[in-house]
Amino acid sequence: MTRRGFSLPEVLVSTFFLTLFSVMLYQFNRAVLRSVRLQEVRGEAQEVARIAIDVMTRELRLSGYGGAGVPLPRLRAAGPERVEVQADLNGDGDTGDANEIVTYAYDLERETLMRATGTAPPQPMVEHVPEGNFLLRYRDDSNVLLEGELDEATRARVRQIEIGLRVVYPNPDPAPAAPIVVTQHATVELRNAAP
Repeated sequence: MTRRGFSLPEVLVSTFFLTLFSVMLYQFNRAVLRSVRLQEVRGEAQEVARIAIDVMTRELRLSGYGGAGVPLPRLRAAGPERVEVQADLNGDGDTGDANEIVTYAYDLERETLMRATGTAPPQPMVEHVPEGNFLLRYRDDSNVLLEGELDEATRARVRQIEIGLRVVYPNPDPAPAAPIVVTQHATVELRNAAP
């Protein structure tokens, strides 16, 4: 009776090909996972920047709204990296309620765009914003750029606010050094007339 089996060279060759296949499968899975993680981070950066611009645009458009029929000064403060707006959203004649005074300001130390409502402390709205990547620009009826920290009289002339926001996320893939950068812009026409 003859016994059939595998010879040593056959076992070694099959082991070699099985190992090679396993290494290739591992490398493929690793590349796919890196790609998925990169897309997740890029999507998160885009979503965060887009939502921030949308929220800011909505709140800036409401600035100066007086629910009781009396318009309010639109801008309580205005500068290149800070804006404070007010609106009487519930029509009770004051801006003392939640979300009726909103402040957006850039925090250099934290590299974060902050948002505060009323007298509450500022909360992080968008992180990963390096210095110089959040900018507010103000224009009057004649499309003249109003620069610097604006005083009360100059704030009353503002009719348009341009918002620029760039979010810079670290790349989750250690191989490329390039970060993930997302830029969003918006221009807001202030609708409510100042008194």
